Amino acid sequence: MHPPPLHALRAFEAAARLGAFNRAAEELQVSPTAISHHIRALEADLGQPLFHRVARGVSLTAPGHALAEACTSAFTGLRQAVDAARVKAPARPVLTLALGPVLAARWLSPKLSALFEEFSDVELRLIPVAHGAAADAHSADLQILWGDGRWPGLQAVPFLEMSVVPVAAPTLLRQTGTEDVATLIQSAPLLHYKTDAEWEDWLRSAGMAQAKPRAGIRIDDANVLLKSCLEGQGVALGWLPLLAPELAEGRLVRLSPHLIASPNAYFLCLAERSRTNPTAMALMHWLLDRKQA
Repeated sequence: MHPPPLHALRAFEAAARLGAFNRAAEELQVSPTAISHHIRALEADLGQPLFHRVARGVSLTAPGHALAEACTSAFTGLRQAVDAARVKAPARPVLTLALGPVLAARWLSPKLSALFEEFSDVELRLIPVAHGAAADAHSADLQILWGDGRWPGLQAVPFLEMSVVPVAAPTLLRQTGTEDVATLIQSAPLLHYKTDAEWEDWLRSAGMAQAKPRAGIRIDDANVLLKSCLEGQGVALGWLPLLAPELAEGRLVRLSPHLIASPNAYFLCLAERSRTNPTAMALMHWLLDRKQA
């Protein structure tokens, strides 16, 4: 006595478990005709029907029920044995880096291919944090945060210092016919990042505290502010060195030699658990080595 073909038993088991030939065909990625052929061949080999064919589908006969239970048990056991025998690839370590959208877009994005190449054996995850805020201590191994360097539970290492200087797009300068910053702040809208404070600090530092700027727009999203400036919609205070590419390419023009240092900066922050994680420490050093690039 020879056993029935394995593919016929597999087709029968799927049809019995799913209750339909077409659903078994979808699972096994064959045609319903192939399923029907395998089951008819199996019934012929066994000498009795395994299904009742009815108008709305099929149902198992008593011998079909018994064979279906045995087949399901056998295939389940076989699948578990194969899974246990298969050599599993070691799980890749996971590292999560949290940073704000401005630094992610302006600084990190051009370095992503080099980062992934350097850490190809690590599953890197990037998550956003609000400007000036920190991610939950349990959700990120490393964070690049904007602020004064004081966040409870995080070790902060100085990363990038920022300076601000007035910038504008060449299209705006052509429209106004001047690059003189004193004239521009009275003739063109000022683009403010969240509040007027940064512009007030710059004007005071530049000896222009008595200037009467034209009304401007407050924008909470720094990337939107930059895009608006690039499109010639106003004069903005640009952050150096983050705007160095646009200035070098001539897409933005620096309007004054006078700049002021921001009271805050970007800090690379480590969660407590990261200090004993060699992969996290390697990522920290990789980021620090490229902070000015």
